[in-house]
Amino acid sequence: MKTVFYTDDGREIVHDNPETTKEQAMNIAEATSKELVDKYNTLTGKSIKKFASRAAAEKQVAAAMAAAKPAPKAKIKKASAGGGVAGSWQDKAVAAARSKKDRVKVGGAEYRSVGAAFVALNLPMNKHIAFRSELKSKSRATFEGHIFTIVKGE
Repeated sequence: MKTVFYTDDGREIVHDNPETTKEQAMNIAEATSKELVDKYNTLTGKSIKKFASRAAAEKQVAAAMAAAKPAPKAKIKKASAGGGVAGSWQDKAVAAARSKKDRVKVGGAEYRSVGAAFVALNLPMNKHIAFRSELKSKSRATFEGHIFTIVKGE
């Protein structure tokens, strides 16, 4: 099946490929032979030097353009909240507040966390997270006879 396009100045452009658009056909018809060779080589990855005829060039370039996959759409990168959080560390007051680490005191010993205290005291690790929540809400709590107290970080 042939596709026929008419330019604004009345010229007729005929293509064998029905998928060729009018814009593509007009660009092909107006291109120089060198431009057609370059376009064909770019689209196909081949390295030809010339076409047998102008008609063959137009036909092959039109087919290559129709067969070429459309360029993938650029993915729009969503702004991440991480940039704002990372930037907030530049504020000295925020950085100081985030750097404070509360410790835990059990008996006379001080530990860096509830988990570290549970390990040192051979307490069941599968219960330390629930106990930590209770301890944080009360600041002082007892687990299996051990009195835990939160020591505020400085």
